[in-house]
Amino acid sequence: MIAYLVAWLGLSILCVMIGTSVVRLFGCPTSIARPADRLIASLWVGLLTLASALLATSLVVPLRPAWCLLVAFGLSLPALCSKDSTDTLWDYAQFLTLPLMLSGVALALAMAWFVLRGTLLEDAHIYHIPRIRWYSEYGTVPGLALLEPHLGYASSWHALTAPFDAGFLCGRAYALINGFLCTLFSANFILVGWRLYRAKMQVSDWFLATASVIYFSTCFRQWTQIIFSPSPDIAVILVTVMIGWMLLVEGKRSEPRPRAALFCSLGALSLKLSLAPVVAIVTLVELWQLHVSPRQLVRLSFVAVGYALPFLLAQFISSGFPLYPITVPNLQVDWGIDLMTAELEAKLPALTVPYGFHPTSPSNAPSDWSEMFSNLFHNQSYLMLFSTVNLMICGALAFSTQKLSSIKTLACIGLIGNIFILSSAPDIRYGLCYVHVGLSTLVALFASEWLGKKLLLANKGLRVRVFYIYLLAIALAFFPLRISVTVLLLAWVGSMALLFRASRLEARLRALNLPLRWTPAAAALTVAGCLTATSYAKDATEMVMASYAGAGLFRLPDNSVPKWLLPPPTVRYRLTVKGPEAIVPVNARYETKIVGGHRYLYPIVGFCSDAELPCGSYGIRSDIRWRDPRRGLAGGFSRSR
Repeated sequence: MIAYLVAWLGLSILCVMIGTSVVRLFGCPTSIARPADRLIASLWVGLLTLASALLATSLVVPLRPAWCLLVAFGLSLPALCSKDSTDTLWDYAQFLTLPLMLSGVALALAMAWFVLRGTLLEDAHIYHIPRIRWYSEYGTVPGLALLEPHLGYASSWHALTAPFDAGFLCGRAYALINGFLCTLFSANFILVGWRLYRAKMQVSDWFLATASVIYFSTCFRQWTQIIFSPSPDIAVILVTVMIGWMLLVEGKRSEPRPRAALFCSLGALSLKLSLAPVVAIVTLVELWQLHVSPRQLVRLSFVAVGYALPFLLAQFISSGFPLYPITVPNLQVDWGIDLMTAELEAKLPALTVPYGFHPTSPSNAPSDWSEMFSNLFHNQSYLMLFSTVNLMICGALAFSTQKLSSIKTLACIGLIGNIFILSSAPDIRYGLCYVHVGLSTLVALFASEWLGKKLLLANKGLRVRVFYIYLLAIALAFFPLRISVTVLLLAWVGSMALLFRASRLEARLRALNLPLRWTPAAAALTVAGCLTATSYAKDATEMVMASYAGAGLFRLPDNSVPKWLLPPPTVRYRLTVKGPEAIVPVNARYETKIVGGHRYLYPIVGFCSDAELPCGSYGIRSDIRWRDPRRGLAGGFSRSR
């Protein structure tokens, strides 16, 4: 736990410095008027820039901690060498007040406790963790998709996790980056609570307030296992929200230079290809609004290539296709995966599984179109319901003539992104980042028009009531929780309201200015309470593993280090079905296979997880060969001719 907190503190400092450097060198810092907004934008730009830079580094060297620290410090240097940048960093230091620091500590502690549960997500054991280990030990290796088709997916999120998979954190830190991301996102509640109480809310703040509650609570209620895993899916969802917020918060620019939203969207491309609509829309809007000269176009192209090229190269080196799993263009390199395997194992399942069948099991395919769409509505009812609502709202906002251009851009992201997901991978796990954009934007516009003016002109009592209604909405959004925890949480919110409204303490509190200074702490403690309550609600997998381990039927890894110091090691397991409602955890077992004179590992039970490399979760191909035996595994793999 302490290891997580120390790593997150270091990452925060590096991300602020890197984001400040990027915005100062290539962007327009004055486009964001309020210092707190600039700080948050710099954090997100810095995080995604660092991830993209580490992915680029993996093309040359393994992602060992020393190399990665050198890259991070190199990206931070412009913030230390420029007087304007150092002045900006000193302005950010003014936010380090006691209430804000205690709020951040409360959120970080709650999040660190939450992600200590261990990585149990099946996809993480199949290819996320193995991919991180390849980055950490060998960098980006040619032909990884030949070992397992999903290893062909390159993601800067895995590259950002790789430096921490070393030393005393090896095999323990796979949830570190997602935990940091969620802690960073939870800071939105501090900002919103502060401005809501002071009646300083703008349209961007109302959007952040609405989207944060909807997306944050949905992720923690439905996808807890994804949060404490290295999966980039959570990053895709939360980054989409922050890009939408940046579009709203950035006003007129004093000079024709790109805004932070463009850097954030370009950095997000290397997370996952499902964010391609966001990148395309934001880039086109920036080009249209900038009216760039040839010189500025060259500069903007340089920035775009710097963000996108490492991702495309990593995809190409790993699979033979720069847009993998899309198999166009096909350059027919010797390390490339064959077209049939790429289609059946990596591309088509994302489209066909929501319809009720896998492309490699034609016997389970629906008999006609009606059964096919019936399966889709049954398996993805959440996606279909909210997609319908989202498409209607975003369509109305996008074609409205009375809305701001930033609102129309945000609506286009929700509209085109939703259509893109429905046509390529109709699964709520891939589409959640888009399906609530329209609702969040509509609520933000309504609140800004109807409630914003009232709060501005109202007395303190109305602002206090709205503030605690927002805290109550945060608590209710995390339902269902245990009844006892829910009662305690509601009692906490109520007691805070009574404390700030107590007549006997009103004069003293007003003299100390405690209600205003400590409102961020009230919001942070409410969110921290929700996270803590959710962390105690174990899912079925965790309960089954704990019960079988207690009975001596399942072996957990030895852990002599207390959890408050280091996170627990990764559990290698596989769930087997025994009967209609019974699941049994089984420890993973591995065997070796000699192919082409070289040794490979593969699981006979379970998945590769953090096992010794090279390992293939679904066996080893008979035609796989080492591409350059003199370099060993660093030389990659190829197919025998």
